[in-house]
Formats: sequence, C-alpha cells, structure tokens
Amino acid sequence: MKKIRYHLMLIIGFFLITVLTGCFCDRVEVRPKTLPNATLGNPYFAKIEVFGGHANRHDFYYDIQPEKSGLELSPRGLGTK
Repeated sequence: MKKIRYHLMLIIGFFLITVLTGCFCDRVEVRPKTLPNATLGNPYFAKIEVFGGHANRHDFYYDIQPEKSGLELSPRGLGTK
C-alpha cells in the first residue's frame, strides 16, 4: 500500500510541476499585428518585432511559401540577450 501511495504522490508532483512551469512562461508578442500591402513592381520591406520569450539560432525556424516568391527573412540579434 505504501508503494502505491508513493507512486501516486510522485505522479501528482510531476503533474503539478509541469502545469506550474507552463504557467510562468513568457508570453510572446509579435508587432505589427498586420503587414502593410505590397505593390507589384516595388520593393517591399516590413519590420517585424517579437517581444518576450527567447530564441536562438538553433531554435529559430521560418517557412516562406511559395519558395521562389522573392521574399527573404533577415533575422538579427538571435542568440543575444
């Protein structure tokens, strides 16, 4: 009976730790909420800022579709605090 109680307490402890750690994570905010419209034949630039959270080169991922659209992403400041 003691083993069952011990294992149950371990499971409850792990559950509480994972739930509480998820609650204290930083919220990420992306600005601007929408991007300006582009005009055909004119260069397009939009500055996107991300506040909160943490990213480094190994965690950063983006996907531009379609691949040969001519759009590029130039991330700056990855890996710095």
